[in-house]
Amino acid sequence: MTTYAVTGASGYVGSVICQCLRAKKHTVIELGRNFKQKFVLGEEVYPSTLKEADVLVHCAWDFSLKNKEDIWRVNVEGSQKLLTAAKNIKTIFISTLSAFDGAKSLYGTAKLEVEKTALELGATVIRPGLIFGKNAGGMVGSLMKLTNKLRIIPVVRPRQHFHLCHVKDLAELIYHLSLFEPPAVPIVAACEKHLTFRTILKTLAKAQGKKIFLLPVPYFCAYLGLRTLELIGLNLGFRSDSLKGLRYVNENIDFEPTQKTQIEFREFNEDTAVE
Repeated sequence: MTTYAVTGASGYVGSVICQCLRAKKHTVIELGRNFKQKFVLGEEVYPSTLKEADVLVHCAWDFSLKNKEDIWRVNVEGSQKLLTAAKNIKTIFISTLSAFDGAKSLYGTAKLEVEKTALELGATVIRPGLIFGKNAGGMVGSLMKLTNKLRIIPVVRPRQHFHLCHVKDLAELIYHLSLFEPPAVPIVAACEKHLTFRTILKTLAKAQGKKIFLLPVPYFCAYLGLRTLELIGLNLGFRSDSLKGLRYVNENIDFEPTQKTQIEFREFNEDTAVE
């Protein structure tokens, strides 16, 4: 029986990972602000936090931060300190498909910086696509709420394509990779079949019994509007940096390392979107 320590265990992805590992009869140490094993990203990491773990799964990320300095201090440097403290145990860092050379979003570039440290330390790096599933959080969760509330939805580049990842398939991949030596390159966690942004929104609406109409909007206008609202303190649940991540995606995704794991990623449709 293996002991896994999971940061961000109270979040959507972290909680599903914990459930998956427990279902396989392993011990899970939940790390977060409100757990017995308290962990706050960006604060000092003490060896006692990790001393009982065989594997560390690092999911924690503070999405409340807006400016680059805070994101780098808490998320990037905090993650680097954690990974360094865990260098003597098997470690898995959950990154994102938004992390790639040439990424434009602050989220993608920050994750990419942590990836470099993780790979240098011999950790495993996983890049999930847009994560979906029952009661989804993150980007898909925000889009789910949007399609539930609005009938007319402004969209930037509705034909932009994306790869998606069911959260349970991600958990299976994490468990699988924890059993082997870390690969030398980031592993993509996503279904190889890509879907347009238009299809994703229509599918989310249909899964909720809703009908929506999409209104194409120029990227610059949408980005400027969101950024302006952020500067005056209004939060619409969808960030300008997220819009940038949707606008500039990685067009050169290598699925070959993923195929070698033999983990199957289910397709995104109106049934799987909410299961």
